[in-house]
Amino acid sequence: MTRVVVFVMAVAMGMWGLDRGSMWQDEATTYAIASRPLGDLFATLGNVDAVHGLYYLIVHAVLQFPGDPEVLIRLPSVLATGLAALAVAGAARLMGGSGLAAGAAYALLPVVSHYAQEGRSPALVCAAVAWAVYALVRRSWVMYAVAVTVAAYLNLTALLVLVAFAVPGLMINWRRWAIASTAAVVAAVPLILVAYPQSAQVARLTAPTWADAGDLVSGFAGVTVVLAVLGSLRGGPLRVVALPLAVVPPALLLLLSQVKPYYEERYVLYAVIGLALLIGSAVDGIARLARPLLAVPAAALLMALTMLPAMPAQAETRRLDSRRDDPAAIAELMGRLALPGDTVVYLPSIRRLVAQAYPAEFANLRDVALLETGSASGTLAGRERPAHEIRLGDRVWTVSRSYPKPADLDSEQDQAKQLILRYHYKKGPIYRELGYAIRLYVRREALEHHALTQ
Repeated sequence: MTRVVVFVMAVAMGMWGLDRGSMWQDEATTYAIASRPLGDLFATLGNVDAVHGLYYLIVHAVLQFPGDPEVLIRLPSVLATGLAALAVAGAARLMGGSGLAAGAAYALLPVVSHYAQEGRSPALVCAAVAWAVYALVRRSWVMYAVAVTVAAYLNLTALLVLVAFAVPGLMINWRRWAIASTAAVVAAVPLILVAYPQSAQVARLTAPTWADAGDLVSGFAGVTVVLAVLGSLRGGPLRVVALPLAVVPPALLLLLSQVKPYYEERYVLYAVIGLALLIGSAVDGIARLARPLLAVPAAALLMALTMLPAMPAQAETRRLDSRRDDPAAIAELMGRLALPGDTVVYLPSIRRLVAQAYPAEFANLRDVALLETGSASGTLAGRERPAHEIRLGDRVWTVSRSYPKPADLDSEQDQAKQLILRYHYKKGPIYRELGYAIRLYVRREALEHHALTQ
């Protein structure tokens, strides 16, 4: 019964406000790749984003069902969050703790809700790691190896969890743990060989700072950090599993990223599993101080008092501006303002993902720089014509970030687009939405001709 309760609770939190009305850029990437025919999808993975290949295949299957793509791409994350809460509750019970308290803590953490509502892989990685925790404490070594392997194929940084599992693994059965962990790493080698040459994708990342570490702690734990600390003070097997899981992967990624930056908060989201186990342990310990008949009400009250301050964060994560951009708004604006036959250029070409996510709004525009679509070329946003072949029309719309960085526009094609617009076109109005901007340019000769004919 406990597992059903926490599963339903986690899924309900994920479904609450799931339709925000826009796919932010990373979700647009998910949709653009996962919606491709399987042959084109595999061709794309051979060039880019192989590290997310399993995730894209899962979303591809979900997109075969009817419904709003914005909602469909998020459903795997919602279901995965429910499965993770179920595994957290089961692991807590096996270690003598309260499954209900630990599972509920996981389901109610704002950062868990944030990624439960996102069409990306972190929630699924968490589910795989949670089941690895459950298998570890249950001493089910085949299940453990499979769960770690699945986590790795959803995101290779999940292999950092093996360092956190080392302490409980060595205490439980070091030989079997070592064999199962080695099997998982060996199984992940094919993905490593394909994905490593694509690591230039994360070249934009910089070495994390102390501020990043502080943001990670506040973002993951928030006000529940007090309960997590109290839970870490309790003895028993639960602490041996939970404390390394909550601390080691984030700390290790922060340290490794000082040498080669790979740090993103979401890459170690699964650390919240350890956090939830510690919170559940604290709630269970405090509740046990009450009389037997009052233990459950006391635990519920303590959980409510802890989670209520997090409600503003829960509401915020369901707002459009909780993500970095709003492609739907800029696409709607383009569909309303552009005239049939107008030209559109993307600065840089990756901004074409807006049109891939919302093609109807761009249907009347001519993408003159595009030589080969992303699906046909096996790339994220397509292959563009050589700079000298780009020919623009009389009215040109640009799609870019609100304030693009010059370093992002240094390709030969982007330089050519900007030079043509600067010397042959008159700037029109600029329209900005969250994270994006569109601007109209009109050819000077066309303006002069129009003036002469009036």
